[in-house]
Amino acid sequence: MSIRQKGPNKWVIDISLGRGRRHRMDFEGTRAEAEIAHIKLKKKLGRPVQNQRSVEHIVGDYLEWVSMHQAKKTYADKKRMLYSNIVPFFRNFHFDFIDEPLIQSYKKKRLESAGKKIHRQINLELLCLSAMWKWAKKRGNCIEPSIKMEPLPYRRPIPKVLLKEEVLAIIKNAGPYRRALLLCLYYCGFRKFEVLNLKISTVDFAAESIHVLGKGDKERVIPMSKLLSKSLKQHLSDLEELKSKSKLKFDPDLVFPSLRTGKKLTDFRAALNRAVKKAGIKKRVTPHIFRHSFATHLLEAQNDLRTIQELLGHSAITTTQIYTHVAFNQKRKAIDTL
Repeated sequence: MSIRQKGPNKWVIDISLGRGRRHRMDFEGTRAEAEIAHIKLKKKLGRPVQNQRSVEHIVGDYLEWVSMHQAKKTYADKKRMLYSNIVPFFRNFHFDFIDEPLIQSYKKKRLESAGKKIHRQINLELLCLSAMWKWAKKRGNCIEPSIKMEPLPYRRPIPKVLLKEEVLAIIKNAGPYRRALLLCLYYCGFRKFEVLNLKISTVDFAAESIHVLGKGDKERVIPMSKLLSKSLKQHLSDLEELKSKSKLKFDPDLVFPSLRTGKKLTDFRAALNRAVKKAGIKKRVTPHIFRHSFATHLLEAQNDLRTIQELLGHSAITTTQIYTHVAFNQKRKAIDTL
């Protein structure tokens, strides 16, 4: 590192002149000011200067690249993290001058403003910063590779699940339009955004399968159960009849368009809550709990983890392994009834 701190706002700028010769200069000011002084001195001494662009100047180009090469949700999440917290803190820094103490300062500042409950969020922000750093290095915007950023301790909570009888009771008490949607969540293990973006063209009734685009634009094919296939056929038939009578301009390929606008449905929590209430279930139920229940019930039925991993679209099997704890807890409850 060519800049070393020797005290509060005091720095030593150290530049190699080759053959063991060095030029050192004391500097007073902020770290960002010391970085600028370092670049100016290198130019004055005729030393090569890398194309230096600060985090603030790189972020726009990086997000443009993300929008073209990564999923829409990834782009939205990274944009929010970058502009909400990362850029305001690292604004004037070049990646070559970001070190471990600075990363620790970032963690400390974030914890002071939000508390221990955001450990996971801070870890995601550090991953985002590291990804942009690696992107910048590939494009010659910095020399130093991304440093290892130690994550804050975070234990992922064990997912809450429903009993199979509770899932079916909720689905039974949903209206016909929402019933097919909830069956997709449970019998395919879909994420909320996956079911909202589901296309008619990806449903293959002949092969009884659904092709879905998941996180990071990863594709997977899910077999349909007989119940789901029958429900989806009825739903799509009813939808076509509704389209023929409605004045709305429906998206022609959406499986679950909004019945009010004809465009993509944005939420269905109100309808879900009504079905939960009708079913007499007191638990808090979210769309994602159907996915957790799907995985847990498959595991309890003695299906192997690798198959469940592929059905869920997890990149790493360690993510899927959390359901082994859930299944064990259900077995424990069964034993306790004795």
